[in-house]
Amino acid sequence: MKLKILSYIALGIAMPWLLSRVIDMNILLTAYILLPLIGSIHELLHLIAIKILHLDHRFIVNGLFIGFYINTNSPKNIVIAASLPQITTIALIIIYIVFNSYLALALSIYHTALSLEDIAKIFRYTLLYHNISL
Repeated sequence: MKLKILSYIALGIAMPWLLSRVIDMNILLTAYILLPLIGSIHELLHLIAIKILHLDHRFIVNGLFIGFYINTNSPKNIVIAASLPQITTIALIIIYIVFNSYLALALSIYHTALSLEDIAKIFRYTLLYHNISL
């Protein structure tokens, strides 16, 4: 657990520095301001998946973890609930490609970094239960 927290802190320090080499600082500051909106959309998409799948859930704020705790025995449901918010990243990448918006690029990178926990769950459950069909 401590390694995960340290990796989040390192990522939080390294990412803005790396992005500032490619993207204008004003755009990065705007992206920081929009992060709560992106985070809210992310959690709303989790909630939509949870409601559609009728999953038992709780909303938890515990240190760096802010989000839903899902209680289910189905790896398929976990993968679906963890995958749905990645629509945000896909939409932001499409906006970047179509409009050449560096703000959308920065937000997509930030969202991907904030989604690492979900992405790890997707890979873990897909690899452990590779016979699940979505």
